[in-house]
Amino acid sequence: MSAVLDKSLLQPGALPPVPERTGGDRMDNAIREHGIGNFCEWFGHEFDGEFAKFSVKVLQERNEEAAQANGGAA
Repeated sequence: MSAVLDKSLLQPGALPPVPERTGGDRMDNAIREHGIGNFCEWFGHEFDGEFAKFSVKVLQERNEEAAQANGGAA
């Protein structure tokens, strides 16, 4: 990935939760609550490595999808 990672997004609570409709949503919110970087390390990845960048991107996309489904409100 070529984008520069904003490391503040790896911290606990950096991304807002999404509405919980499935078990996957609950897991996404747990990752957000405890910090993407911490979860990456827990699963054997670097705190701020490529997997962390990918995870931030995916969770930000989920926030955008949730906002669109909610009529644009975050």
